[in-house]
Amino acid sequence: MTLKQLIAKLAKFYPLKSQECWDFSGYQTGDKTDHEIKKILLALDFTEAVLPFALEFQPDLIITHHPFLFGKMKQVLLSDPLKSKLNDKINSILHCPIYSYHTNYDKALYGMNHLLLNAMNFKDIKPVSDSFLWTAKTEQPISYEELVDRFMKFSGFDYLMGLHNNSKLIQTIGFVAGSGSSEFMKAIELGVDCFITGDCPHHVRLDMNRYKMNYIEVPHEIEEKGFLIGMSQTLHKINSEFAIKKIEFEQPFKLIGVKHGHK
Repeated sequence: MTLKQLIAKLAKFYPLKSQECWDFSGYQTGDKTDHEIKKILLALDFTEAVLPFALEFQPDLIITHHPFLFGKMKQVLLSDPLKSKLNDKINSILHCPIYSYHTNYDKALYGMNHLLLNAMNFKDIKPVSDSFLWTAKTEQPISYEELVDRFMKFSGFDYLMGLHNNSKLIQTIGFVAGSGSSEFMKAIELGVDCFITGDCPHHVRLDMNRYKMNYIEVPHEIEEKGFLIGMSQTLHKINSEFAIKKIEFEQPFKLIGVKHGHK
């Protein structure tokens, strides 16, 4: 299968036109001359940490979730000298293209949000129209602590942050993988029992307290599982003979300066 054929097939799952107006999904950099695709490298982001794996694997195509160039190429490379050097290496020694599937992957059926909720055995998983927000239900009402435990076991993270603002049992959740705090008021309107996302700014946390909303802050890095699992499944649906290498290297921030015994 050639590059052009593969990109056309992926567009049926994750149409480029469905990305947000501010997004930069699609072709990023590297040689996009049409060529045979047999080996594909997947990563949440392409950084200096991924380059050694790519050089060893020698893929015909690299696919990331987050765009390598989030903005116009000239502006990004001028403002980020390290990325400029990495871009030179991609073009001089890797000789393969990088494509990204970002918000068009997040929104898709069996894309990021759908896949993560399904993998954690939630039920009645539904997208909210004109939104990144998805809703889902537990099989039976559970405590806030049990919901936190479900996310910790799945993600493997050492900690999660959150706001436990009311003591009612939880059955319906609102979920946005990544940075979804802008969907908070939609979650309120839908009456979910707990809102779950990441990268939440202070003013939204303040509003959650005002509205007595239960909240769980899941580090953005949970998307690594959602992207690597989901994109590899899609690629194997397209061609079961693809050799796919999944790079896991993202790590959430560590807790530092914790006073032992202090509450």
